[in-house]
Amino acid sequence: LNKKHEELYQSVCAMCHTTAQFNSRGDSLIGMITKGQKLIAMPAFGEHLSKDQINSLVEYIEGKNND
Repeated sequence: LNKKHEELYQSVCAMCHTTAQFNSRGDSLIGMITKGQKLIAMPAFGEHLSKDQINSLVEYIEGKNND
């Protein structure tokens, strides 16, 4: 996996998600990152991250889930 993906994950997600293990995939994961998830108090990042950055996070998370 790309070091850039990992650095983005560490700076945006790792404070709450210490491991990149998620049940969501693909469009569902993109939606969760973009719109947030109230049930788990996850904020929306759609206004703070570009589509490329969100796709980068999804690529990183899906890659880690396949490890």
